[in-house]
This record gives sequence, structure tokens and C-alpha cells, in this order.
Amino acid sequence: MVLAAPLTRAEDTRILHRATTYSCASEESTFLSLAYKSLDIPKRFVTIREDGALVVNEIEVSWHKLGPAEFVVFPGEPSPEYSVMAKQRMDAPFRFAVAQGNDSIGYMVEPGSLAADPSGQLAGYENLMGLGSGSGPAAWAALEGQGWFDGAWKSWEDGR
Repeated sequence: MVLAAPLTRAEDTRILHRATTYSCASEESTFLSLAYKSLDIPKRFVTIREDGALVVNEIEVSWHKLGPAEFVVFPGEPSPEYSVMAKQRMDAPFRFAVAQGNDSIGYMVEPGSLAADPSGQLAGYENLMGLGSGSGPAAWAALEGQGWFDGAWKSWEDGR
């Protein structure tokens, strides 16, 4: 028999939130090319550059603090490294990284993982079935730009 741990009441019930939209060039994304050119999806603004690359505009990353819990929400499915990196920068006792959020799908591969993959699967499948190799770094830069890392959100408590 498994006994559930007792519930812990959160004394802090404040909610903080930041969201950022950013653009991402998808040079080598097979998934996006097929979805957009053949099926007219995703239903968002897409720019086709002269070199044929697609730029998906207004992809969102977000950060949330709900009492003692801190969350980041990634578009699509980030490689585990992004989740670990985000959770290491959180200050709250309960830390979460949420994938497949903010109206986007596809893989986002961290560049170090891509370079260290001897099988080539990340470049040959995950990278092509996402928004391309630039999607992970673009999402991470947008997340960093929100200014919440390492407890910086504590300075917001006085209304800043």
C-alpha cells in the first residue's frame, strides 16, 4: 500500500508572470516546411525569405511563479538540457519546466547536445522535425531576457 504524503499549504499565494514573444528562422525544418507549404499550418504569421527559409513570428516563452512554485513554459519540446538549465536558475523550492506550451510544436535541440550526438539522430530527425537548429537558442535567449533568473524576481515585489 502506498501512502500519499500530506498536502503542504502554501503560505505565499502571490502570482508573478512574464511572457516574451520572439521570431525564429527555420532554415532546415522539414516539419515546418511541410506543415506550412502543404497544409497551411501553423496558423500564425510566417515569412518566407528569398533563400527559402521560413521565419515563424511570435513564438512565446513564459515564466510563472505561483506561490512557492516556479515554472517555465517552452514552445514545442525542448531537449532535456534546456529544462535542466532553466530549473538550475530557479530560486523557488518547487521547480517545473513545461513543454508543448504556448501554441507551438516540434523539437528544440540544445546546440551542445547536437554537437555531442555521435549517432546523428538529433540532426537527422529531432532538428528537422522541429523549428530548426536556431529554435532552441532563440527560445533560451528570450527566456533569459525576461530577467527572472536566479531569484531576480524578488526585486519586483515592491512593484518594479
